[in-house]
Amino acid sequence: MTDDPPDNVRALPVQLRPKSGRPFDLHVNRGTPYCAHASKFVDEVKRIVECEHCKAVLDPFDVVREICREWDQIDGFNDRAKRETEAMETRLKLLKRMESNARANLSLLLNLGRPFSSYEMDLMVAKLKAQGDDFSDVKLRAVRSRKRSAK
Repeated sequence: MTDDPPDNVRALPVQLRPKSGRPFDLHVNRGTPYCAHASKFVDEVKRIVECEHCKAVLDPFDVVREICREWDQIDGFNDRAKRETEAMETRLKLLKRMESNARANLSLLLNLGRPFSSYEMDLMVAKLKAQGDDFSDVKLRAVRSRKRSAK
């Protein structure tokens, strides 16, 4: 047998690896670096929109669409802030009413100079519940239990 290939077989060209020590000598052109086009310049004379950073010419329709989306997002934030403000104002009114009730109860307590009887406590709880104070019952029960434990 001979080492020569038959006549119908051709040898492929073989390239040796470069001597740089790396397996491949590969250079990739990735084009220009990524730009989010955050800052735009409108040229009224040429009637084009350009990115101020990378100087790319932008599609005006895409720019207007992006501005509309940003405004929609701002409107959503604004609506949410208004709802939160209204909820906080309602909560503030409730807290102010609770504070005035607590001050009135404290002045009653100080004027009496003695602990409330259970009858007086029940009347006070009923009065506060009639005013719509949801937390008064819990607070007065805590005061009542502290007074009982002190006896």
